[in-house]
Amino acid sequence: MKIFVFRPILRIAIFSLALAGLPLFLILTRAQQVNEFRTIFGGFAIKLPEKYSEYKPASLKIANYSFPARIYRWNFEHEIFSISTGEGTNDLEKPEYTKLFLDDLRKQYADACLKQNGTLIDEGAWSFEGHPGWQMVERHAGLVVNLRFFVIGTHFYTISVAVNDNLGVNEARQNTLDSFRLLTATEVAEEKERLIQTFAPPALPQQPAINRPMSDAQEDNLRGPVKSIYVEEEQYLGKAQPLTRFPRLREQFDQNGYLVSKIEYLDFLPYKAYSYGYADGARAYIVSERPSLEEQAAFALLKKVQPPPPQLFKVERRYDKAGWLAEVRASTDKPKIEQVYSYKEKNSTRETTFSERDRFARDISTKWKSTVQLDSNGNPLAETRIDYAPFVITAGGQLISTEKQVNSHQVVTDAIRGETMISPNGTTRPPSVAEVNKNPNLTQRVIQSTSADAPKVGSESTYSYAYEYDSHGNWTRRVQNLVKKADKSTAALTVPLTVTYRTITYY
Repeated sequence: MKIFVFRPILRIAIFSLALAGLPLFLILTRAQQVNEFRTIFGGFAIKLPEKYSEYKPASLKIANYSFPARIYRWNFEHEIFSISTGEGTNDLEKPEYTKLFLDDLRKQYADACLKQNGTLIDEGAWSFEGHPGWQMVERHAGLVVNLRFFVIGTHFYTISVAVNDNLGVNEARQNTLDSFRLLTATEVAEEKERLIQTFAPPALPQQPAINRPMSDAQEDNLRGPVKSIYVEEEQYLGKAQPLTRFPRLREQFDQNGYLVSKIEYLDFLPYKAYSYGYADGARAYIVSERPSLEEQAAFALLKKVQPPPPQLFKVERRYDKAGWLAEVRASTDKPKIEQVYSYKEKNSTRETTFSERDRFARDISTKWKSTVQLDSNGNPLAETRIDYAPFVITAGGQLISTEKQVNSHQVVTDAIRGETMISPNGTTRPPSVAEVNKNPNLTQRVIQSTSADAPKVGSESTYSYAYEYDSHGNWTRRVQNLVKKADKSTAALTVPLTVTYRTITYY
């Protein structure tokens, strides 16, 4: 039996132009009824099996620009379907970019085809739902390839089928290509909910409840019968206009204003899930983390690291003599982690100090302090935040190496202030603004000490805030500005950093 696979041509790993041996375990038998494959990473669906045969991250160089891309393949006995999707920073539907992109991709494919002694049977302009593209049909050595590609906004897609029998791109294969579609916003939301259900922790009992002077919603300065809050952000990252809006947080409250669940997002996807309630007579929550996903890797291979098992945190609150919240302490035993929020409030000024001790360090591993001036609505009007460098490398003590996400917000903040960000190690080169613009989820290897050295001041920033409110008096849009300190020759400069949106629903 003659079998074929795709092989990279130039720097484009989406074309099937060579015959080779294919391991038997990659050969799939198409079911009588074809399932629909969906991906929230690529944002598309197609009438192919839910489980693809191969997935590869890639960097495709088109029109002298490198696009991070994802490539999906379905390998069958006489055919291979392949779809790739990539994203840049420019609007590829602008005429000048469209021509450059489509012309260069078409040329690269045609040149590679001719080098393989292939023949272009047909080609011409093609569009997907009005978005500009190109279609090409090529034959060589008994192999027929039908390739389509188009651009939409900052994204591009390629859709292809390669066959090695005498049937060519028959009606059934054409129907499969035609079944490609982009997911709607509703479908993307549905896929995210399904993803959450795969790792969300079990619900905690809501009784017996503990009476508190203020509910969770009231402690967060929320007014009215809040049911849920969905938080999104836009970051400027040094640009004149904010970049793409992305989800940050979702919280669900009961009718008494107490948290029931929370979802944290990273890189547009749900990352951590929280379940709130009571355990052993104490306020508590369980937190679980999403396993690493193969499709997350766009530039490099993603290490398959299993997340920690769901962790149960018990929460204690302490109030001062006047009845104001003074401290919130959350802790878990396996692994040993303790988080402490301390509060001081006086004359419209609130000071919040956070510290965390984790399983690696005998002393504080994370610490920051925020001092805010409150407006008449009880929201921060101005803030001074101090972030402490958690570890100091010393001659004594044990060192550990961990991979941590770079604080892209801090990188840009330091650049605006005219300062150089301190490397997590104090030795390796810190990331640049250009690097975090390219990848806001950049990580860096950090060498940390387990010695009990006290944290040192890492950075101090001053911010101002502006708000828009709904009819209940809760803010729905907030702009955070960095206030650059003035010297003798210049006035203070206010630079926008982040726009935060809150969609609030009520009982």
